[in-house]
Amino acid sequence: LAQSDLADATKQGVESEQEEQQATTFDEFLKKEYAHQMKECCDNRNGYMSQLCGLKKIRAHLYQASGQEAKITDCEVSEWTDEPCSASCEGGTQKRTRSIISPRANGTMCPPLEMERECNIHKCPIDCQVSVWTEWTACSAGCGGGVRTRLRHVTVEPRYDGQACPEESETQQCNPEDCNRDCELGDWGEWSGCSKLCHVGHRSRRVPVVVEAKGQGT
Repeated sequence: LAQSDLADATKQGVESEQEEQQATTFDEFLKKEYAHQMKECCDNRNGYMSQLCGLKKIRAHLYQASGQEAKITDCEVSEWTDEPCSASCEGGTQKRTRSIISPRANGTMCPPLEMERECNIHKCPIDCQVSVWTEWTACSAGCGGGVRTRLRHVTVEPRYDGQACPEESETQQCNPEDCNRDCELGDWGEWSGCSKLCHVGHRSRRVPVVVEAKGQGT
């Protein structure tokens, strides 16, 4: 039974290690992809802002060239306000809203004031799970103090910052009594009846042994 448990635990350990390696590789891929996407987003934003600045200058020149007074106010909006994500892990949605700070007057239209995006796409933590305790082993000594042990094994390895595994073995002291023990007697019993009705007879009584002598006890 112990060999079977050891084999199962070894197999589970190898499988968990392989899964952990795969998860680590996937996490590294996600981090690289995130960095790439953030750089691309930042570059695009900078490019759009440069184009917008150029378009505003062209617009102002066109108004001046036509002899019109350039009374232009572009719509201006606040920063995004994010609501809580709908899920703590493995993907949810987050609603974002913003408000109009300065309304449009012959300028650019207001951008969308609401949007939704994905959030918390990381894996949910998986806590360690262990089996129930085995029965205690036999005490290592019959007297004078020994130890006994019980075991349990990991059934689910922790992943994604899940709760770590507790101790898989537990040791306890046992049989602390002295190996040398004196005999202990109880109280005398009642006298028996006399062995003869006349002349000289005898009668007896006994004392019980409560605790047997042990080792070098008397």
